[in-house]
Amino acid sequence: MYTDITKVSQMAKQHKKNNPFVIDTTSGVFIDESFAIGYSKTFDNLADTLVPLLKYNYGGVSGGAKFQKNFIRWLFGDEELSVPLTPFATMGATGALSNTLDIYGKPGKSILTTDLFWHNYELMANTHQMHLVTFPFTVEGTFNQQGFKETIDKIVAREDSLIFILNQPAHNPTGYSLSKTEMQNLLEILGSIQKEVILLYDIAYLDLAKEKSHFDLLFNTKENIKVIMAYSFSKSLGLYGLRLGASALVGGTPQEREYFNEQNYLLSRTKWNSPNQVAVNTFNLIMESEENIKSVKSEISGVKETLKQRSAYLINFLNENNIPYYPYSDGFFVTIKTSNPVALFEQFRNHLIYPIVVNKGIRIAIAPLPMQVLEDLCQRMKVIDFSV
Repeated sequence: MYTDITKVSQMAKQHKKNNPFVIDTTSGVFIDESFAIGYSKTFDNLADTLVPLLKYNYGGVSGGAKFQKNFIRWLFGDEELSVPLTPFATMGATGALSNTLDIYGKPGKSILTTDLFWHNYELMANTHQMHLVTFPFTVEGTFNQQGFKETIDKIVAREDSLIFILNQPAHNPTGYSLSKTEMQNLLEILGSIQKEVILLYDIAYLDLAKEKSHFDLLFNTKENIKVIMAYSFSKSLGLYGLRLGASALVGGTPQEREYFNEQNYLLSRTKWNSPNQVAVNTFNLIMESEENIKSVKSEISGVKETLKQRSAYLINFLNENNIPYYPYSDGFFVTIKTSNPVALFEQFRNHLIYPIVVNKGIRIAIAPLPMQVLEDLCQRMKVIDFSV
């Protein structure tokens, strides 16, 4: 149960009500150095200018043509894309992932992902009656190319297609980002398969990474690879509760793009019907003004700088105390290595710290920890036995 983020987070919040010394490092919500929730002030100010019709009326199921155009410009600016991009508004990246599995998944078949993964992947596999198959993500600090290929070979030997979820960059829970060479090698392996590959590319933390996610490589994949991006505004703009994201098909034939749109329309109609109009229309207002765009990008840069400082502090502490951790590049989380995560979790909890258990690890969310709290966390960790 310690892998269920929502349940452990509720445990932490309940305990903190009775004891203010509890440190809750469970959630992927950014808290700034003033102990306030981090969100885009530019977005908030523009949202206040919306007339009631633009806040409370039904909107286009896809987000509308303006949203779709603005989404592409948000990711790529005025760059002319070499392949078409077909975006569809969803309820966060979660909605994009769920819809994609509905469209391309089949009961009894496999979903491949890394052995360290966001718990919702397992929940989605279960609700779609599919099997989550994993491979060790990294070996000696780099992408595990051999383990990736060996696991794929086993799946495609028995199944007629492959669905692979890759959370990149700023992978949750490790914070690892693939290098360009690692991404090239990964795509070469997928391109060598003589069967259809659905690369479900979870870019929820894209805007918090040091560089964009090797999109040039994704725009030049082999014909057997269908790339679908799952994007979230939650992390970029702090819109955790407003639920806005997008699913985007990269390239594809006109027939494939039409099918993608039709299926997303039907699925969205039966799940949430219309995306959040405050989020959609405020985002459109941002994209109408270069000044607004610059302001939002500046806010995101501020969050990235804060995360950089926090991660550097924590990783320096781990190094000084010889505490093993998975390679980190960017993002909200750092994960400590352990062969017994439940026992280690209990030690953390005994010191009033609530992390999240992952496979062979303990996830520490640095996003909700101002430096004052992070320093306290590290002091408490000095008496924890990491050899369990």
